[in-house]
Amino acid sequence: MKPYRYVSLSQAEDLLVRATYETSTKHHIRERCYSLLLSNQKHKIPAIAIMLNKHCDTIRRWFDQWQKDGLEGLKIKPGRGLKPILNVNNADVVDLIKKKVKEQPLKLNNILSAISEYVGLKVSKNVLKKFLKSLRYSYRRIRKVLKKSPDPAVLDAKLKEMIQLVSLEKQGFLKIYFADESGFNETPCVPYGWQSKDEPLSIPTTSGQRWNVFGIMSSDNQLFSKKTNGSVKSDFVIQAIDEFADSPLRAPRSVIIMDNATIHHAGPFKNKIPEWQEKGVEIFYLPTYSPHLNRIETLWRKCKYEWFIPDDFVSWKTVTAKLEDILDNFGTKYTIEFQPF
Repeated sequence: MKPYRYVSLSQAEDLLVRATYETSTKHHIRERCYSLLLSNQKHKIPAIAIMLNKHCDTIRRWFDQWQKDGLEGLKIKPGRGLKPILNVNNADVVDLIKKKVKEQPLKLNNILSAISEYVGLKVSKNVLKKFLKSLRYSYRRIRKVLKKSPDPAVLDAKLKEMIQLVSLEKQGFLKIYFADESGFNETPCVPYGWQSKDEPLSIPTTSGQRWNVFGIMSSDNQLFSKKTNGSVKSDFVIQAIDEFADSPLRAPRSVIIMDNATIHHAGPFKNKIPEWQEKGVEIFYLPTYSPHLNRIETLWRKCKYEWFIPDDFVSWKTVTAKLEDILDNFGTKYTIEFQPF
């Protein structure tokens, strides 16, 4: 009768294999160390194969590798293992997937069959998602953009002026504020979020009432705001800037950066500029189609997509309470860490 094969470990080898089994983060290393320990305890290869759900030849191969190279023999060598279905080094596959995703960015299921047919293997949605992440793709909100772009010459000139203002602010000669309007109603801007399958989140959808807010914000989280149930017209904005100009909390020399909305160029508004200048408040207009240069846009985005949560949309009362909480506590409870210019 052919004798059974066992791996006999010396005391030092037993300690080494046990330590590796207990500390290794690699599942295949722990599994192979465990087979050695079982064999050293006189468990037969068929029994070990059943315990580890492996073929007997696999267990024998592990033993051969251990006896030849020790622990190094238990590691998976480069180039071994299941080859990836999608390879980032295959330029044709990468180009095809980028093209298909651009055609169908919302639902990956619509492009799986075309990709599977091209590579000759069935590609699952999870495999495709992992591959897209390796290409630096991510599933996130598709942003709205303006149809037009600012005039390059005007943009360049305005940017140079802004750089000068920033330099003066750093030297303590003035303080820059960013101003803009935004609206808040009972229609939520919270399209998705982590939730339990057993208790899915829901937001009541209603419309009608609306708060319009005009804000004047500095990069160090100082905020002056004024809200109204009515529409935002030039007289409302003028009143808000009047209150800002008379506030003892603002910087003595203040520059308000704002966009080119019609109400910001209305006759009554333009007529107030000399009066504000006498009080130490200058108005600086951004180039057209350049909302990305207005930092207060970040405040509105934070409010609508981060600080408001589903429970805040239960009623008009809760919407109002949350909005007032944000406006009253911006700079303490709610903050934005802006990158330096």
